[in-house]
Amino acid sequence: MGFGFVGFYTQSDLAAIRAVVARWHGGRWNMVFCDGHVENGKTADWFDLRKAAIRKRWNKDNLPHPELTP
Repeated sequence: MGFGFVGFYTQSDLAAIRAVVARWHGGRWNMVFCDGHVENGKTADWFDLRKAAIRKRWNKDNLPHPELTP
């Protein structure tokens, strides 16, 4: 199981990756932004793309773009 290439992961690979990430730093992430500030949050705070408030943080125009998410 590798962590450097995003492309050919099986469902069992993804489950293993999620388990490892949940253990690292108590399941929290430190995100460093281009302006130099750092925020700490849980995985769902950064990657739950069902929430518009989270999706818009990943777009340079600060809009959620629901048409781009499955």
